[in-house]
Amino acid sequence: MRILASNQSPILFIEGLSKLIGTQSILTDVSLSVRRGTVTALIGPSGAGKSTLLRCINALEDYQAGEIRLAGKQLSYAGEGSARRRLPDRLLAGERSRIGMVFQSYTLFPHLSVEDNITLGLRHVKKLSRTKASELADHWLARVGLPGFQHRYPHQLSGGQLQRIAIARALALEPELLLLDEVTSALDPELTGEVLAVIRDLASVGTTMLVVSHEMAFIREVADEVVLMRDGRIVAVETPHALFEPSSAAAAFVSRLTWSARSTA
Repeated sequence: MRILASNQSPILFIEGLSKLIGTQSILTDVSLSVRRGTVTALIGPSGAGKSTLLRCINALEDYQAGEIRLAGKQLSYAGEGSARRRLPDRLLAGERSRIGMVFQSYTLFPHLSVEDNITLGLRHVKKLSRTKASELADHWLARVGLPGFQHRYPHQLSGGQLQRIAIARALALEPELLLLDEVTSALDPELTGEVLAVIRDLASVGTTMLVVSHEMAFIREVADEVVLMRDGRIVAVETPHALFEPSSAAAAFVSRLTWSARSTA
């Protein structure tokens, strides 16, 4: 069990974030802060805007209003008001190296070995030598429980192994923030357990994470704060244990998930 310091400072600030696609509002006036060394879980029904929010943080989506700051530095845009402009791709790539992201799908290059998948960003974004990048790949493969997998290819691995390698690739860049977007949604229960064990270990050592997940029992165990989203808005911020209380704003959502899990067991 982690013991959290009372003076933890927020590392991620989001204020008034709004995103439109055409005339449709995808995110509306979203404000959120994430404290350094904590795990914040995003929950809510499909279409609530959870994944879009992660993609905005990681500069994979643009947005029309608001700002995102990581360790005090504005992300994705420069300037204010009418002078506001999106940063060029070269600078966005540098920002993404500060933020690790793992998607629902593994997004590994099928023609590259595990080692090359992990070291690609280290060599081309961080400009590390191949030797140093390989040492980091070895270290993080061991951390996710896959030592000796450097020379395998994606087609030789299970879904759980692929997702753990995707996590190792993100962590190898030594990001200030790790974003996890439903990383177990495509896995069966046994493989889900493999991936959740890795995330549990990362939480125990104070990795700052923003996690989208429907694994309510897991969220209750590892999260420090739970944010409920609906229709592109944040509608409640709860403690993990409050999720299961009848008075919780998220109680109805959690109850539906629990009933669904039991009915498919």
